[in-house]
Amino acid sequence: LSVQVRVLRDGKPVVAAPARKLTPDATADLARIPLTGAVTLGQLPAGQYEIEIGVTDNLSKTSATQRVGFEIL
Repeated sequence: LSVQVRVLRDGKPVVAAPARKLTPDATADLARIPLTGAVTLGQLPAGQYEIEIGVTDNLSKTSATQRVGFEIL
C-alpha cells in the first residue's frame, strides 16, 4: 500500500506530501488502517481548503480517496 496526502484549494493542490509506503501490522483490520502525520499549513492564506488522503494498493492497482473540507481563519 502507498498513501499520499494533499491540501487543495479550489480543487487544485497547494500542498502535497510525497507518497509513502504504508505497511499495516499483520494483525490489523485491513478495512481500517490507522495513519498519523503532520501537514504544515502556516504559509497558507485564510480561506476554504480540503485535505485529500489517497491510498493505493500497488498489487491490485486499485485506489481509494477521501476528502474533508476545512477553513483557515
